[in-house]
Amino acid sequence: MRPLFTLLLALTTAANAADVLVYGATPGGIASAITAAKSGSSVLLVEPTSRIGGLVTSGLSHTDFHSFESLSGTFADLAKRAEAHYIKTYGADSQQVKDSFRGTFTEPKVNLLVLEAMLAEHPKITLAKETTLSAVTTKDRRIESVTFTSNGKPVTHEALVFIDGTYEGDLMAKAGVAWKTGREGKAEFNEALAPDQADQQLQAYNFRLIMTPEENNRVPASKPEGYRREDFVEVLPALGKEIKKLFDYPKQCVFKAQTPPLPNNKYDINDVSGGYIRLSLPGKNLGWPDGDEAARKAIFAEHVRDQIGLLYFLQNDEAVPEKFREEARQWGFAKDEFTETANRPPQL
Repeated sequence: MRPLFTLLLALTTAANAADVLVYGATPGGIASAITAAKSGSSVLLVEPTSRIGGLVTSGLSHTDFHSFESLSGTFADLAKRAEAHYIKTYGADSQQVKDSFRGTFTEPKVNLLVLEAMLAEHPKITLAKETTLSAVTTKDRRIESVTFTSNGKPVTHEALVFIDGTYEGDLMAKAGVAWKTGREGKAEFNEALAPDQADQQLQAYNFRLIMTPEENNRVPASKPEGYRREDFVEVLPALGKEIKKLFDYPKQCVFKAQTPPLPNNKYDINDVSGGYIRLSLPGKNLGWPDGDEAARKAIFAEHVRDQIGLLYFLQNDEAVPEKFREEARQWGFAKDEFTETANRPPQL
């Protein structure tokens, strides 16, 4: 799921309104806020969680791009600053600088540090965290105001321009913008790889775990709430057959440890595409796009139970062959990442 950059214009000209209101401090939302501030606009950047940066600060740190020449805008600035951070902290010739790959492969905590600094440079940007969208008031298909819930109380804001920076498009949906989820049928857009008939399937979700084999910086998986051993025993016959190692790249493993590693010997762990055992849960996420807060929390919890539960099973269950159990125990969550969420990524 990728950020949506659609602008939703409003007619309000209230003296106390921000020029621009951005909902969602994802990378796209942050880029929008900074760009607006550079143009001289006052900006209110609203983030529903306690952490800015979206997946860039929540585990997806091994970024995909094709050439350094193609990097531009806010991301290029982020990468340049991240590399400078590693140079200042560890030295220009350090392994950390080399592993940062010119600042494009960075630890989530460093991405967070840099993004916070980038926002702080712009006094015209006001950041409001843990502020969730409640309602949108429109007139003649234009947004007039947006109401949020902050500290349990409603707060209403007006702006000249509204930008939806969320991954899900929540602001646009509340404003009445037409949308749909699922896959179109092959005939609708003549897509060769589309299914013959439209359906409601979504690409499955998973966490981008940040893990390390470094003994002094690793934390073993703890048993997640709702853990059920019986959910994982079916992986046992695959160990040593379809699964050669638990942590590897790119195939015949359970946890795809993206290579090269991030600085300080951390790994961005991903699902194995087409793998025999998957971290993703196809179909379990179908209620996410239009789900309310409770529905999304339940889906989030189900993925924690499954993905963290699988790791816990492999590290601790005596039915797991000793070779694989020992390998699993040599890996752990990075102790210095996501300290406020038990070292687990705060976003799915």
